Amino acid sequence: MTSERISIGTFSWITHLSQKALRIYDERGLLIPQIRDLATGYRYYAKEQIERGIHIRNLVSLGFTLEATWAILEAQGRGDSEAVKKMSLQRSEEIQSEVRRLQQGRQHLLRYASQPELNDMTLTDPVTKEIAPLRVITKRDTGIYEETIPRLIEELFRLVDSQNGVLAVGTLMIIYHDCEYRETDADIEVALPITGRTKLSTRTLDGGLYLTAIHQGSYQNLPEGWSYLLSYAEANQFTVPGPGREVYLNDPGNTPPESLLTEIQIPVREKG
Repeated sequence: MTSERISIGTFSWITHLSQKALRIYDERGLLIPQIRDLATGYRYYAKEQIERGIHIRNLVSLGFTLEATWAILEAQGRGDSEAVKKMSLQRSEEIQSEVRRLQQGRQHLLRYASQPELNDMTLTDPVTKEIAPLRVITKRDTGIYEETIPRLIEELFRLVDSQNGVLAVGTLMIIYHDCEYRETDADIEVALPITGRTKLSTRTLDGGLYLTAIHQGSYQNLPEGWSYLLSYAEANQFTVPGPGREVYLNDPGNTPPESLLTEIQIPVREKG
């Protein structure tokens, strides 16, 4: 017995999926019409496909990509509940990350609305100086800036606290190993200069000529400082042979945002 044919318009109304979305799902193999009129190309669906259509709509509304939606449907089709659970937890973590990002943005907007002057920043005139090599203990990983940096800092200080005889001889710094902004896989290294004997793995940061400037203001305004310093390097015939870094000169835990001091250091060489 042939299933009842449902026109694409009616199917769209029942499932709350637009006809444009249904055409895309057809092309991607997510939801293929039961019948396609060869003369007109018109699509017809079976009523048994309504449940799948609604399920797809729900998954997409949760932010799953079409590829992830297809993978979930395939896993459910073969009864692989562990795969479905894993993908669901991964999406949950992505949503939590987005919530944190939006909360940070909201707090920034509230501060801006109440005290717009706090969003100003100052930058000292750039200078070049020789910086000596530094022995450091580091933690390095890839990820989203807002999540990876706090985690690496916490892991680094936990390592230092676990070692007797290790003494910090400088302030915390962050090294950015990418030559561009990376949304989800930024290569970040957190470093702390130390002295003393330790079983922990250490490395020596290269010394040499650096172009530097001290930024005063919220960390959220640091990109403006980077932009100015890199433009200055280009305008003054410097090349940048390695990753730059931020050196934090005071503690954000007891310093208001407008008074935070950060030294931006960029390794440079004169062109030619």
